[in-house]
Amino acid sequence: MNKKEYEYKFANKMDGEIRKVKIDKNLYSIIAELDRKEKNNNRTETRRHLSFDRAVEQEDISIIVDKQTNVAEQVVESAEKSAKLKILYKALQSLNESQRQLVYDVFYLEKKIKDIAVECGVSFQTVYRRLHNIIEKLKEFF
Repeated sequence: MNKKEYEYKFANKMDGEIRKVKIDKNLYSIIAELDRKEKNNNRTETRRHLSFDRAVEQEDISIIVDKQTNVAEQVVESAEKSAKLKILYKALQSLNESQRQLVYDVFYLEKKIKDIAVECGVSFQTVYRRLHNIIEKLKEFF
């Protein structure tokens, strides 16, 4: 006979009804392995919950609070950064195309002011003054 007896507990029954059924040995080994994995997973989850509960009982929740505070600080920092980026975007939109290009060249491409002056055919002082005026205009937004 290639059958084994397996105890099946109905999940939808409130009274925890268990029935014994005979199933194929191959199927039995698969179900037994799944049951074993489920039991181990439940055990791991129970340990995690017990550790948390024990920490709360012993009033050793400083680690949890620190992590939550850190997360809260990160959220606030992210919101502040997002607000500042919106302001910066609005400020950059107030510049004309040549001013935005100068900001792009200096701060994004990291070109030197003297190189930009040579490209534009103007003096170093002219480019420096333009950049200074742009920065002053951007400061008005902050």
